[in-house]
Amino acid sequence: MNHLGIKAIVCDIDGTLLTDDKKMLNETKRTLIQAQEAGYKVIIASSRNYFMLEEIVEQLQLARYGGYCITLNGTIVVRCSDRKEWRHPFMAPQLTYDLFEFSKKNHFFTLFESESGLQIYLPKILRWAMPFYYGIKIRKRYLNIRNLNFRIFGDFRFSPNQDIKVVHKSKKLVGPIIKAGFIRLTPGIDKMINKLRDEFENEFDVIRISRVWCDIMPKGMNKAKGLELLQEELGFGLESMIAFGDAENDLTMIEKCQIGVAMGNAFDSLKDVADYVTLSNNANGIAHALRFFELVKVSHIG
Repeated sequence: MNHLGIKAIVCDIDGTLLTDDKKMLNETKRTLIQAQEAGYKVIIASSRNYFMLEEIVEQLQLARYGGYCITLNGTIVVRCSDRKEWRHPFMAPQLTYDLFEFSKKNHFFTLFESESGLQIYLPKILRWAMPFYYGIKIRKRYLNIRNLNFRIFGDFRFSPNQDIKVVHKSKKLVGPIIKAGFIRLTPGIDKMINKLRDEFENEFDVIRISRVWCDIMPKGMNKAKGLELLQEELGFGLESMIAFGDAENDLTMIEKCQIGVAMGNAFDSLKDVADYVTLSNNANGIAHALRFFELVKVSHIG
């Protein structure tokens, strides 16, 4: 197929495949479809759940071309054509409770994601946000009647059979929990991350996603682990993949794939380990790199 032996293209979503305003540029879209027409597999690798990726799956025609989605930072892998799944274990219940109590003690705004939906811990200092929460519940009930999907916090999307609720006690959490997210809207997220890592060094990986957000995953769970679940299915492994990313949750696949590409807007920690730094997510960085490595032909987008 090519002189580098690449057979699959792996793309993170936010900050990589999508622009800062959450759009997929036409050149990026057309280049990835062109790559699939040439025989490459396209794999989406995201911290999002599959329901939140459906629009992208449709845009890139992944079901038609035999693509896959690595969801929830590697925990669940989905074959787009028929939604067959491969799974890694979720969080252990006691560790989930410990994480909740840590959030409560340190007044962290925390989201716990499970297959049943999203559970939110709001510390007392943020209880002013409760009217916002009840407004969400009313809107969700309205949408459920019409069997419509539901969005909150911009990119979080839920199906009609999923729920969102505020939880004030650890024993009220409904599991199993797949991953957690900590939000810090005021300065000090680095201090928060260090505190988390010190407390749960052997239990969780704490991954910086943005200036206000970090993901908490079971120790050793990452996007590269998700890609490894596909090796038998695909007949090849990470040595035949090129991966694109911008944040810390992309680090393992950038390091382990045959070619790791950091976006121009990526964290410096990612650029330091990448084989190549491409243009930013707002400048068709994926398409630029695929042409640079001669994996697709140069085409002019009209």
